[in-house]
Amino acid sequence: MTREVLDGAIKRIGPPTLCGGDATGPVVRWRDDQRTLLLDHGQRALRLCVRRTSELEAEESARFAPGPQSDPVGFYTGLPYVWQLYGGGVGSPPLGFPAVPTASDWSWLEGSLAQLLSGWWEQVPVQLGYGDAVGFNIDFRGEDQHSDERVSVMCEEPGGLVLLVDDRAVPGGSPEDVMRARGWHQRIMGWWQRDFEEDGADGAARAAKMVVEELLRRGARSPDALKVTDVRAERGGLLALPGLAIAR
Repeated sequence: MTREVLDGAIKRIGPPTLCGGDATGPVVRWRDDQRTLLLDHGQRALRLCVRRTSELEAEESARFAPGPQSDPVGFYTGLPYVWQLYGGGVGSPPLGFPAVPTASDWSWLEGSLAQLLSGWWEQVPVQLGYGDAVGFNIDFRGEDQHSDERVSVMCEEPGGLVLLVDDRAVPGGSPEDVMRARGWHQRIMGWWQRDFEEDGADGAARAAKMVVEELLRRGARSPDALKVTDVRAERGGLLALPGLAIAR
């Protein structure tokens, strides 16, 4: 249904200014400094509405401020969007995007990743189409605090969610039986890969858990010691991840 509505709007208006979504559905907008046509999911169905841009973005920005929350899932699912992609469509993008704070602990990071990847799994193939991909790297210091480590997170069509971990810092590489026991599927030129194509909607939570487990096994000290790099969309454009609780 999202694809049908989006195609109809594109025929009338042109490509959206911003593709994107929250943890559970699309958040697509045709935006200029005065008005925004917003395609998102209401209580029961998709909806199109027109909002004053300044009012809409002020409301959304306020929802990124952490309140007295004890449940990371509740916080991240309450965000107005977790990803946005400006690909040069009609209108103009905002000057910047709000962002959540760095995760306070590993459970908050896992919650952040799970909601982002859940949105990507459902929304990227529909909005961006066949052959496109989005992704980012998580960089950190290894257990010795000198080696550089990296976990790469991607969502591509076809294939869905994919994780890669750079294993080249381990002399001779980690033993195959060890890596397969951790859930990794295959070694590719010093990296280990795992895809979640067969996991369906459960893949996002499993991928998020696997990322956090691998970070801990490789000596990451805390979420605030991580850095997100190479935030990218294969088709080009500016990809923002305001719901990702990792510093840039």
